[in-house]
Amino acid sequence: MAQARNTLELAWLIAAFAAGEAVRQAERRADEAERTREETARRRADEERLRIARELHDSLTHQISVVKVQSEVAVHVPGGAASRCRRPCWRSRRPDGRRAGSCARTLEALRDDDTTPPHGLDHIP
Repeated sequence: MAQARNTLELAWLIAAFAAGEAVRQAERRADEAERTREETARRRADEERLRIARELHDSLTHQISVVKVQSEVAVHVPGGAASRCRRPCWRSRRPDGRRAGSCARTLEALRDDDTTPPHGLDHIP
């Protein structure tokens, strides 16, 4: 009888250990799945920031090029209304730190919450 009791106790210990190990493995898998979801979400956010930054860059480059071409032409148009536009056109040909600062602030908003920008945005001031 004592031997049967010892065997039963040993079986219960083994079952308890196996159940505990199964719970630990399930917790590890759940933790890993959560980390994977977080990394995926972070990666998608980084990709979206990069996409927005690229679109913003392309859009601003195009708009600035158009303004520059128009101002280049306007300074050379003779007489009338064009003569009143020459001074603003000459000014628009110079780089403007305030506008550049505004763009930099917009791009800064696209950065991640920490101090390092996501991959692909690291060259933007």
